[in-house]
Amino acid sequence: MANPFTVHLNGSGKVATGATVAQKAFIGEDCVVLDACEVYGESVIRKGSQLSGACRVFGGADIQKSRLHGSVIVAGEKAAVINSLLIGDILVADSASVHSCDLRCGPGQIIRITENAQLMGVLIYGPLTVKGDAKVSNCELYPSTDIVEGEWTRPPRVVRSVFQFNLVESINDRIVIGCQVHSLDVWKKLDPNRWAQLGFSPEELAEYSRLISEW
Repeated sequence: MANPFTVHLNGSGKVATGATVAQKAFIGEDCVVLDACEVYGESVIRKGSQLSGACRVFGGADIQKSRLHGSVIVAGEKAAVINSLLIGDILVADSASVHSCDLRCGPGQIIRITENAQLMGVLIYGPLTVKGDAKVSNCELYPSTDIVEGEWTRPPRVVRSVFQFNLVESINDRIVIGCQVHSLDVWKKLDPNRWAQLGFSPEELAEYSRLISEW
């Protein structure tokens, strides 16, 4: 019977026969790459980390003391996942870092941690986006939250909408709706033509205007 694993020459870690690992990638001897996972470039898998499912790591990303399972993608020379559990459809990219976190999402959901975002000691169970220079630590974030700026040690306020985007508290009295970030005063004064230019329907305008007035 054929050995289901090979030993990677760079680091001596175990690689399943169905997985793909580039020669320059480092797989530590106490690490394992399972299933159909792919590790490219000069990415580093070390300190007892395990990849399973269809994970992809490339661009020189660094994985330490972590377990990744599902469709997790870690990409970027400075992207790092340390002492964390990531399960589901999750993207950690650019210079983002995830340290001592538990991130999970179900089918049809995605968690995006991108740009210069930093998470430490954070729990996430559901779809969510953290990007920009946002820093979040030591809290559980609500699903369908978009954090694009500021430092948070508590979850931002979220007001649910019947449409795609919720209203999410940001710093300096700003509110995030989709990819738009404005102060409460600016949102209140936004005319219908500008809402239409931003791609909102009349029904969405009515809903968001109501929620903004009640904020």
